[in-house]
Amino acid sequence: MASINILDVLGLLLSWPVAAILVAIFFRRPIVNLLADIKRGKVGSVEFEKFDRVVRRSEELVGEMESLQILVARAALAEMRAVDDSPYAPAEHKHEIRLRADELQAHLEKILVKAKAR
Repeated sequence: MASINILDVLGLLLSWPVAAILVAIFFRRPIVNLLADIKRGKVGSVEFEKFDRVVRRSEELVGEMESLQILVARAALAEMRAVDDSPYAPAEHKHEIRLRADELQAHLEKILVKAKAR
């Protein structure tokens, strides 16, 4: 039966990977708090930056695109209604135009509801 050598155990406990893990475990909360305050940094050749600004700008762009989508949908709907009311529109196309206009109107209403929820 092999005996456990105390010096071997101490050597293992004092090795740098184990020491790093123990430090990380004992100081986990302060380390997390410290990292939360860092906005940008560089480790070796790798640079990083928190994505708060990227997320905010993405949300702004989604809102702008939503506004544009609403504007385009309203313009297309107005054009469809005008063509439907026109005496020059072929009768066989008026039914299709009405169906597409109704679909567009329903889609536009969904977009407006989502926009108001934000």
